[in-house]
Amino acid sequence: MMIKLVLSRPEKLEKNFIESLKKSADNTVLVLSSKPYDLLKDDLVKVSKGRHFLFIDTIDKPSENGVIYLSGENLTSLSIAINQSQQSFTGKVTILFDSITNLAIRNNLDVLVKFFSFILYRSHEWDVDLVFVLPKGSTDEKLVALIKQSADKIEVR
Repeated sequence: MMIKLVLSRPEKLEKNFIESLKKSADNTVLVLSSKPYDLLKDDLVKVSKGRHFLFIDTIDKPSENGVIYLSGENLTSLSIAINQSQQSFTGKVTILFDSITNLAIRNNLDVLVKFFSFILYRSHEWDVDLVFVLPKGSTDEKLVALIKQSADKIEVR
């Protein structure tokens, strides 16, 4: 189990997200909150060969089945979906967040801090790797500090 924080220049966020995905476990839950699945689909399909991905899109309802859409404002449903998604896999699992900026815009900061505290705590019980790819300087510092405090590894790209 490892918690990793990738701090990215905003213009490189998508590239660093895809790079992190390439390095993730064969079983990965992707929580999309910066770009909808439909915009990332081509890049995601290239990386997914022989691997198992579950997508949770918090931006827009995808045009195809197999992608879970949840409002980024419903953090309870999001935590349940993450839990059930990671449980559906056997073997090593990675939960990868492409950003938390939009979640921070749509939710009260204190509630969001509690949500991520819960996810960070549960990641130990679930025995999963957590990877956060966040833009440098544009995410609330309280959230970044929480993730940094829990992170086993921090990369700046």
